[in-house]
Amino acid sequence: MSVAGRVASTSIAVVLVVACSTIAPQAPHSAMSGSGEAVTVSEKDNNGQVHLALGATLVIRLEAIPGAGYGWQVVRNDPERLTPVGTPVYEQSGKDLVGAPEKQVFRFKALAAGSIEMELHYVRPWERGVPPTKTYRLVVVVQ
Repeated sequence: MSVAGRVASTSIAVVLVVACSTIAPQAPHSAMSGSGEAVTVSEKDNNGQVHLALGATLVIRLEAIPGAGYGWQVVRNDPERLTPVGTPVYEQSGKDLVGAPEKQVFRFKALAAGSIEMELHYVRPWERGVPPTKTYRLVVVVQ
């Protein structure tokens, strides 16, 4: 096989591996071994599912730009099963730049077994009647 043929074959193989890895279903995160464990999810887990043991903590870390007035708000949750722990906090990205993206971090404790559909909206809280810029959805299964 010529060099050009080998390069073409290798390129096709690389493209197939990359394509398959991006469309392969992701395994749900889980913390099933103990009640003190935490599971962290982020943007890549949007529209996914996570499994928690009773007493485990769910940590949601989503990118936000609070300097532009945007932040995430929980619009759907079952606080009887998955209760907020404290208030959301912002973590700087390490870049000390005005207006740089940060991570908005939410923590929830699994209190009761069942399935919870969570939804968060990325909005400016003072803008009424404006659809969210982004929506984050997650199914949480507490066992």
